[in-house]
Amino acid sequence: MAFGKTFLVTAKAGPEFVALHPASAWLTALFGLLLSAAAASLVSVLHRRREKLEQLVMKRSSELQERSADLKAITDSAFDAIVMMDALGHVSYWNPAAERILGYTSSEVIGQDLHGLIVPARYRDGFNAGFLRFQQTGQGAALGKTHDLEAIHKDGQEIPVQISLSAIETNGAWHAVGILRDTTERKFADEALRQATARASEQAAKAELANQAKSEFLANMSHEIRTPMNGVIGMTEQLLDSALTSQQRHCAEVIRDSSEALLNLINGILDLSKVEAGKLDLEVLDFDISAVFNHLTRIFAQQARNKGLEFITTIDPDVPRALRGDPGRLRQVLVNLAGNAVKFTATGVVTVRVGLADAALGAIGLRFVVSDTGIGIAADKQALLFEKFSQADVSTTRHYGGSGLGLAISKQLVQLMGGDIGVESTEGHGTSFWFTLPLAQSLSLTQLNPNPLQPTAPAIGKLPTWQGLRALLAEDNIINQKVAVGFLQKLGLRVDVVGNGSDACQALTSEVYDVVFMDLQMPVMDGLDATRLLRSSQATINPGLPVIAMTANAMVGARQQCLEAGMNDYITKPVTTRSLAHVLEKWMPRVPSH
Repeated sequence: MAFGKTFLVTAKAGPEFVALHPASAWLTALFGLLLSAAAASLVSVLHRRREKLEQLVMKRSSELQERSADLKAITDSAFDAIVMMDALGHVSYWNPAAERILGYTSSEVIGQDLHGLIVPARYRDGFNAGFLRFQQTGQGAALGKTHDLEAIHKDGQEIPVQISLSAIETNGAWHAVGILRDTTERKFADEALRQATARASEQAAKAELANQAKSEFLANMSHEIRTPMNGVIGMTEQLLDSALTSQQRHCAEVIRDSSEALLNLINGILDLSKVEAGKLDLEVLDFDISAVFNHLTRIFAQQARNKGLEFITTIDPDVPRALRGDPGRLRQVLVNLAGNAVKFTATGVVTVRVGLADAALGAIGLRFVVSDTGIGIAADKQALLFEKFSQADVSTTRHYGGSGLGLAISKQLVQLMGGDIGVESTEGHGTSFWFTLPLAQSLSLTQLNPNPLQPTAPAIGKLPTWQGLRALLAEDNIINQKVAVGFLQKLGLRVDVVGNGSDACQALTSEVYDVVFMDLQMPVMDGLDATRLLRSSQATINPGLPVIAMTANAMVGARQQCLEAGMNDYITKPVTTRSLAHVLEKWMPRVPSH
């Protein structure tokens, strides 16, 4: 109230004061002077405070202007549309992004009804009902959430948007703020992704069908190839057991070796198919590492001597003898590598060695090395060695044959067993293939088979082991009938033959047999259905009768199918006297020789 004004203060002495103080005029003047000074001082203080207050107001106004400018800069630069609606539902704020997304300029929409401007007709009843509640309470089901909707563009087209709503109370009235994003590109991307996913699913389904067709084809081819191979190898074995001239024996041995080479190729293709399908199961057995190396020596020592080579196997002293893993797959890898080493070495030595490598968690790390002094491999060819059907020499004049599958399968098997594989070679100076495996150490040596890779079949002498026992053979192929009968008779069994599963069931109801060998694929009734019938509760057959599948189907799952049908065991064609003797040893007591 005092700012901007001038004040006059007058002091006058009363009669009592004059009577008491003769010098009252002087004192009155002094008091007036003091009172004037006090008033002036008060006015000065109030003036300074006014100046400070004006400065503070100016500072706060400047800060508010700066914040408003910052806020405007933020909203103007926002990628999303920011729209404000007042208590009447009219547009009170519209940022540049809203202009870009919805097509209207700020001057065109400020003060306009927001719902009528951008909300499609199908949403308006719901919006209007919700807005009435919002006006009264500042609350609504749409607040605080993100919604995917459509908005109307200035050109009349609907565009997909994502909108988030919040409420602000100003001067006792509720205002709404919406942040709106154009999701057109995302919708296109989602649709493209949906279509791509649909195409991928379609392609996956086609691939699955193709893989199933491939598996069925391989199963059929396995059966169709192994069936005649069983006849070739079986009859060759029986031929070699007969009296032959040296020339005849040589021819029979060539047939046998060629047949076994063809069978190895078939097995390689099937193994590769199993690995690629993820259906190759590993066994976990106790085995003796020295038995694995002795097996290699039996296979390759003579071949090496025939070529004038030394074949050496070495097990480092610190390698445990008793291990636990898959000895069959380990042997397969070593046979592939050692076979290549002998094949590609003309002079010198082939060495197979195993020593300790870095130990894996809970396992023993072993490093196997197969070295030779052969032709070596060019550096630019080494990367291709482990690819399927790939060879270092693909020329039409190449000296060495092969399918190019052995190393590819070896790599897959090593990786499946948790190891790694590689090669070191210098062209013209030999090659070293190496691989590492983590293997568990076996806790017991007493239960180890002396050679788990070649289960010990009973000795086959002049007096067969199962003399006088009866076997029923269910086999529709005449040649395979002759092969199996010859082998089983060689083992001392008396054999009756039927051509399908139905006849086998009939024969078992009228005769007593000690063992049944059952083919899987037969007319009228296959071996699986026949076995199920034999094992059913209605059957009168001895439930302890061994039923052995003898089939040309070597695909994944065949063994499990046989066991689930009630069969006791499973052997694949081509069969040999040894394989038959081994399975008989498991399921039938031997008859003492006399």
